[in-house]
Amino acid sequence: MLIRITTNSQGIENYLETGQKKGRDYTRDEMDKRVYLSGDLSAFASATQLTRKTKKWKAHYLHFTTSFLDEENIDNEKMKKINDEILAFYFSAHDKDKLFY
Repeated sequence: MLIRITTNSQGIENYLETGQKKGRDYTRDEMDKRVYLSGDLSAFASATQLTRKTKKWKAHYLHFTTSFLDEENIDNEKMKKINDEILAFYFSAHDKDKLFY
């Protein structure tokens, strides 16, 4: 399994909805499988739009990508459990109610 943590200020909403990444000919669905594990995209979009209007931050959010190398042999419930464990580890010092996941 691979875990990649990046920061950005915009674009993730479109990517998650369409799978299309800027500069790429193929959508994510044409390349591999995307699985919804947690979160509320509309709440996330509202929060990032608000901060983009009021803050001059270089990055407005952290983006965690988990890639399962053998995803055909891992069911969605197992992936969700692993995702929950990753979030619990990385955000153990944060109030869970303030995270959008």
